Amino acid sequence: MQASLDLANSGFKVYLVEEGTAIGGRMAQLDKTFPTNDCSMCIISPRLVETARHLNIQLMTDTEVLKVEGEKGNFTVFVRRKPRYIDVTKCTGCSECAQVCPVIIPGHFDEGMRVQRAAYKLYPQAVPNAYAIEKKASRRAATPVLQASAPRGTLPSSGRGGTRMPCASSRKITRFPAFAAASVITGARTRATAHSLINHSTSRLEALRH
Repeated sequence: MQASLDLANSGFKVYLVEEGTAIGGRMAQLDKTFPTNDCSMCIISPRLVETARHLNIQLMTDTEVLKVEGEKGNFTVFVRRKPRYIDVTKCTGCSECAQVCPVIIPGHFDEGMRVQRAAYKLYPQAVPNAYAIEKKASRRAATPVLQASAPRGTLPSSGRGGTRMPCASSRKITRFPAFAAASVITGARTRATAHSLINHSTSRLEALRH
């Protein structure tokens, strides 16, 4: 982030590529930092905000670099953008999609030590401040439940996604196949939690209909 800010403040257009759903990296996962014992989030929060607001920085989350071609001063970077299934420009971060999501998966931010819903925000202070939906290679999905309870229209259809973008002097876009959704439920406790969430979601939808 600091390198992006330094370049952006020097007048360069910066494309900040992040493979996850939010920037911050490992630093965001830490509690305290050595040797001052300062809170890691207190250190990076100002940079998160400044990076998100800087006019010369374009965030590209859910994106991985495939290859780099060219030479000094004229590079072309090919990237693949994974579908997020939630429109970042419309998401308000209200968490309603996560509240009714019945699918439980291992937590990304906690490295699998906890579980989370398939509709999630990586961490509370995440930038961009938007949710994402995790989908796997199975056609069993909770998408209808989420779509039925999303009043703000932030859940577009889960069509095909992906981007290839030469980032020097031109930009090309092609489509890559998206992944279908799956229920990743392991262990009796997790299954019970999922069933409880499903029952809660069903009751809430019935109440909305009436």
